[in-house]
Amino acid sequence: MWAQIKKIKKLTRAPFAVNIVAGFGEALTHSKKVVEVVIEERVPVAIVSVDRPETYTQVLKDAGIKLMHAISTAHHGRKAQAVGVDAVICEGYEAGGHKGFTELTTFVLTPHGC
Repeated sequence: MWAQIKKIKKLTRAPFAVNIVAGFGEALTHSKKVVEVVIEERVPVAIVSVDRPETYTQVLKDAGIKLMHAISTAHHGRKAQAVGVDAVICEGYEAGGHKGFTELTTFVLTPHGC
């Protein structure tokens, strides 16, 4: 990942983001390492998905990183906003992957979750 971040920095001065797929067990161990790299490399924006928004919000914000959290329900959107993320990304079930059990489309979710 370091090599990709360094390459992006050489190619552009524009802001860019790294996606942090949080989770449980081994995925949580991996995401903690990704957060360390994001902070060390001063990545300007992080996108966190899967886990609770509060898991990495404070540590990333303290490092001066803008934080977006991907959500799949209006409830998750309100939680993300309450803990201080800079933006939410509304993803309906058509976005792919496991988005929960509500099966709202992005078109329906966005006015309620964002």
